[in-house]
Amino acid sequence: MLRGDATASEPGNATVFKDERKQAYLNPEGTNRPLISPIPAATLDTARKYPLGRLRAKMKDWDCSALLLYDPVNIRYALDSSNMSIWTMHNPSRYALIHADGPAIMFEFEGAEHVNTRHPGIDEVRTAKSFLFFTAGNLAEHRMRDWADELASIIKSHGGNGRAAVDRLDPAPAAELRERGFRLLDGQELAEQARSIKSPEEIELMRWTIRVCEAGMARMYEVSEPGRTEREIWAELHSRIRVAVAHRGKHGSERRKPHSRGRVRKHQARDRGSRHHEWSKTPRHLPLGRTLTPFSDERV
Repeated sequence: MLRGDATASEPGNATVFKDERKQAYLNPEGTNRPLISPIPAATLDTARKYPLGRLRAKMKDWDCSALLLYDPVNIRYALDSSNMSIWTMHNPSRYALIHADGPAIMFEFEGAEHVNTRHPGIDEVRTAKSFLFFTAGNLAEHRMRDWADELASIIKSHGGNGRAAVDRLDPAPAAELRERGFRLLDGQELAEQARSIKSPEEIELMRWTIRVCEAGMARMYEVSEPGRTEREIWAELHSRIRVAVAHRGKHGSERRKPHSRGRVRKHQARDRGSRHHEWSKTPRHLPLGRTLTPFSDERV
């Protein structure tokens, strides 16, 4: 289906948008060629370092000597480090410890420490101590105490004042830290306040992210034809993203997994799609989701 074919009379050749002005939001120049990032490495490095400065400034405002992060979104913002984000959203297994006047330490899955080697904000990488029942079984309490002892030792060795912010922590491990003399503050609020102000470099990266997404959306528009499945159409967006990520070269180390959502139902002549995609090439992400509204009589 060709964009702008407003004279087509067959339902399968109808335009997607009734209002042609909506097409201005697409990026047709990028539909069939690689989008080579114009962002220099220095901009990316600056954007990666800026969040740590924001977080540490907030920590000093709160008289907080340490910040413990478990939320993968907060870890990504602070250190631009990600690994198994969906898993760690509901299984707190990797975490970061940031000192107001000291190092930023990433506690990574055993055997996966290498994913943090290209991030300038990370001063040290250690193996994470997981006390989840899923991984620890009947040793969960023992491992939790070891985890708390290690954190307490590290924080105190850097002159901690006993005030530590935590973004997400279950009652049992929180109690372990309190038993070791820590007063726990709301790390989620601290992180949200820190990232409420963007740097010029972050905004530049956000604009590039939008351009990549627009190119993918334009490609999806081109291939939204009867007979294609939603997965096939959705794959076009991720194809554009993968091409853009691949052309970042040495400037990035993130790996993207193939998208597995989407239905195998085939696109019909009167179907209309919209996308609400959430993709982040940096710690700044822009939401864009998917919907597929069937207007045909076929039942899914």
